[in-house]
Amino acid sequence: MGGMTIDALTVAAERSEAAMMNALESRAEPETARRLGIDAAEIGGGVVLAVRDDPSEYWSKTYCLGLATPITDAIVGQVLDFYRDNGNKSAVLQIAPAALPPDWAEICGRHGLAEGTSWHKLVRDVDGEWPSAETSLRIAPVGLADRVSWARTVMRGFGMPEELAPMISNVLAEEGVTSFGAYEDGELVGSGTLAVVDVAGGRRVGQLAAGMTLSDHRGRGGQSALIATRLRAAIEAGAELLVAETGDEKPGEHNTSLHNLLRFGFRVLYKRQNWLWRA
Repeated sequence: MGGMTIDALTVAAERSEAAMMNALESRAEPETARRLGIDAAEIGGGVVLAVRDDPSEYWSKTYCLGLATPITDAIVGQVLDFYRDNGNKSAVLQIAPAALPPDWAEICGRHGLAEGTSWHKLVRDVDGEWPSAETSLRIAPVGLADRVSWARTVMRGFGMPEELAPMISNVLAEEGVTSFGAYEDGELVGSGTLAVVDVAGGRRVGQLAAGMTLSDHRGRGGQSALIATRLRAAIEAGAELLVAETGDEKPGEHNTSLHNLLRFGFRVLYKRQNWLWRA
């Protein structure tokens, strides 16, 4: 930690993810935002997202710290004060390893930050082929009129309470965001979202997110087909870089999402530690 160069690829990959997550959370209707305690801020060049009443403890996250401004004890304190003021009981700081300062261990100790899970940040260029992706499911864009049922299905697919669905449903109206569904007999059983965003340096990035299939429809190639569909759509929209994230594998585990992304030409840019804060 410390002394590492934060290159343009890292900046693009982190900022595209932050843009996707901000779009998912910030388009909630005012009533939903009040009920869930949704708020956001920019602190120290980072994107700080808060969902106070989130039973999944997933959605309160901070992105992009250290990319524009070095991380300091004071900046971390401001981030955590924001969460306290919002009434949060927990939050996660997701920081690119190259952005961690030399005194990060001391900062963690002073602010009660603990190591959580780790994620892989993956990227691939737009050039090159990818394997065929055959599936018996029908793959098609999800229409805006179906946004509520789509959001509920996504929450079920990730094992999250459906009460969170209204938070993300309006993202389908966001410019540059498309979600593709996997259907069987007209029923939505899987989904994968794509955001095509312009990030610092004028780079156009295709950010893949929220890929899931309901448990009793897995093993039929749906996620591979959704990855392939999003790759084509991103390239058609002018993306110069493709980005995705998924969890690390613990010993004895098999992360199907990770292996699918690797099979489609993604490579691991780095493994990123999640830093957990609890009030």
